[in-house]
Parts: sequence; C-alpha cells; structure tokens
Amino acid sequence: MAEGDPFRGVVTATTVYGAVVEVGGQVAKIDGKVDRIDDKVSGLVTRVDDHEGRIRTLETARWPHGKLTLMLAAAGLVVAILSLVAKGAG
Repeated sequence: MAEGDPFRGVVTATTVYGAVVEVGGQVAKIDGKVDRIDDKVSGLVTRVDDHEGRIRTLETARWPHGKLTLMLAAAGLVVAILSLVAKGAG
C-alpha cells in the first residue's frame, strides 16, 4: 500500500467520531458566516429602500409633471386664443 493512502489500516469509531466533530466545527463556522452575511444583506436592503424613498420624494418635488404640464397647456391655450382675438379685432 502507498504511504499516503488514507484507507490503510483499520477505521475505528474514534476516527469516525473525530472526523464528524471536525466537520461539525467547520459547519458551525460556515453557519456563523452565513448569519453575518444575512445581517449585512438585510441592512443593505433597508438602506436601499430608504434611498429609493428619498429619490422618489426628490423626483416628485423636482418634476411635478402632471400639474406643470396642465398649467403650461392652459397658458398656451389662453395665449393662442388671445392672439386669434387680437388678429380678428385688429
């Protein structure tokens, strides 16, 4: 048998138990890391939602499309009517 062969000799319950304990420790470390990542992602989602709300508020205040468009259209209509009336009277 080769010198580095992991299957040489007898596998005992103690060897299996040691390997299971080692794997369990590694799983616990990974679980802790996943929990920290989850906390960070949750924090980022909260921050993104906050920024999204702020951006929407700024957009609404900066570009009041509906009201502004209606007022400009009405003003344009009034100017057009006054122009036609002035030409007809003159």
